[in-house]
Amino acid sequence: MLRSGLSTGAVVTRFCDFLKARQDVPPPVPPGFLVRLGSHDPDDSIFVPPEPEDDLNLEAELGFAQNQSFVIVYQAADGHESVRRITVRNLSLNAENIPILNCWCHERQALRAFRIDHVREVVTQDGEVIAPPARFFVETFGMAPALAECSLPRPASLTRIRPIFTHHMMVLTHLGRADGDYCLDEQGIVLDHCLKLARDADRRATEAEERALRRYLKTLKPKKMFLARAMRGLESETPDRVMALLAAADEVINADGMRHRDEESFFHLLQRELTGLN
Repeated sequence: MLRSGLSTGAVVTRFCDFLKARQDVPPPVPPGFLVRLGSHDPDDSIFVPPEPEDDLNLEAELGFAQNQSFVIVYQAADGHESVRRITVRNLSLNAENIPILNCWCHERQALRAFRIDHVREVVTQDGEVIAPPARFFVETFGMAPALAECSLPRPASLTRIRPIFTHHMMVLTHLGRADGDYCLDEQGIVLDHCLKLARDADRRATEAEERALRRYLKTLKPKKMFLARAMRGLESETPDRVMALLAAADEVINADGMRHRDEESFFHLLQRELTGLN
């Protein structure tokens, strides 16, 4: 029993509750800025950032975020500009080698992810306007200049080949993640299946496209909306492609040597939807 009359356990419990309450409180809002904000978010979103190429070792060059708060003028993909007060929680790198500010957006009262190559200006809490903002990112986060200036080579785009296998890729990835462990063997099966579909369509993937697809599959987590869209798209597939998909799905289930219940359940659903067989 402590002097306060509380037991040690009660004090520890109160302290844990205090820490949790602090975590639940949003970071302080930088004051005194006129905010121009659209009625919708056409470009920013919450997502799991893809990992960079393993041999580039760029994560260490991103620097460190420590809840720094400032204002950005952000230009979305459609050209719409808005001003956002943000507190940066962490930094990540997307599949194009572009640093991402994963932050609390005080205007939206939600987590948002902003590409730094879409940040046109930064306004510090002292009112200093910095444009272009690369120097600010270097000084604030310790980011490597090449990353801050977004001057690294971009990995290959998948736009040429992805339409050929998008629906298959979504379904197989969802199946591979059904048991909570999307292992390298499962990713390899999905990769090989997608590459074969591209070859069959006379669009053999280049080495750069294959590397980009491998990297994309490592972090792909299809949302329900995209999975439903893929299932609808598979309804128009040819019998040969359907059978190839089901064969690849069976390989994915067996890749780790165990047929998990959730994987089996989704496989039977897929088989029933595509063939009418139970």
